[in-house]
This record gives sequence, structure tokens and C-alpha cells, in this order.
Amino acid sequence: LNGMLGMAQIMTTSQPEHQPEQQRQLNILLESGQHLLSLLNDILDFSKIEQNKLELEIHSFKLADLIEPIEATYKPICHEKNLTFNLDTTLPPTTILRSDKSRIRQVIYNILSNAVKFTESGGINLSIQTEKCGSCSESLLIVTISDSGIGIRKERLKRIFEPFTQAESSTTRCYGGTGLGLAIVKQLTGLMSGSA
Repeated sequence: LNGMLGMAQIMTTSQPEHQPEQQRQLNILLESGQHLLSLLNDILDFSKIEQNKLELEIHSFKLADLIEPIEATYKPICHEKNLTFNLDTTLPPTTILRSDKSRIRQVIYNILSNAVKFTESGGINLSIQTEKCGSCSESLLIVTISDSGIGIRKERLKRIFEPFTQAESSTTRCYGGTGLGLAIVKQLTGLMSGSA
């Protein structure tokens, strides 16, 4: 799959004189391949978590190292859908965090991807703050994502973090997806002593 995606990317960039239809087909190939790769990664991550084989890589990093790639990814995606993307944090970019940066980013990406998918107008807000832990000397990282999308019925909220579950039966038909993203979010936040 990586080889196929790599070849498609080379074809896209090495011959800019492609006919519009060829370019469209290459873009579909890339998008479909990236979707499949994302699905495979979700399944592998979920399997590792279920077997208690996923190990966190804890290290110190700057807040900027976490949020800059997120902004660089989701601002253009939101712009394409005519959505606003707002990042709200009172923390300086040089704030030092200690955790598994890639897994925190994965949690945020999974939720933001859902927010973009289910929002047709308005915008998406990402808030990143810290809060003193009452029973320990460390601070908690508080990440809040809100959107102006279709929403979820209150009685379905408890089930959305279950594997292969989506908010409504019609969701898969309209929007696609497997129902694994939020299950992985819940498992990863639990591994990092957090909650979703």
C-alpha cells in the first residue's frame, strides 16, 4: 500500500502536464489509498490496545511541537469546506509537556477528523489548556474540541466510544467510516491516565 501511494505521489508531481481527468483519477487514487492506510493503522492500533501490546513513548516536548502540525493539517482542510478553525490556548508555545506526543496528536486528529466529517457549515474549535491535578504534583492536559456539526442524540453518547459503533445507523451510509476512531481515542486516553 505504501508503495502504491508512493508511486501515485511520484506520478502526480513528476508530470504536471497531466490531463485534468488523469489528475482527477490520480487524486482519487491517493485519497482512497490514504483512507485505506488510515483504516489499516486504526485496526492495528486497536488490536495492539486490545492485546495490551501498545507501549507509550513518554518524553518531554514543547506545546508548539504538538499544535503546529495540527494547525497545518486542519486549517487547510477546514478552509476547503468553508469552515472556520479556531485554536484557543492561553499556554505559551514553549510550554513543556511530558507524555506521548504522537498518541496525544492521534487522539486529537481522530476527533478533529470526525468534527470535519460531520460539520457542513460553521466551524471547529480546538482548546488546549492545563489544569492542576488535585491529588498529584503534575498538571492535567485538557483538550476540548467542539463543532457546529450534526450533533449526537443524548441517548447515543455512551455508545460512541464502543468499537465499530457510530452515532446513527445512517451515519455509515452518509459519511463512511468504521466506528474505530473514537474507540481508539478512549483506549489511548485511558492508557495515558486520562478520560474521553
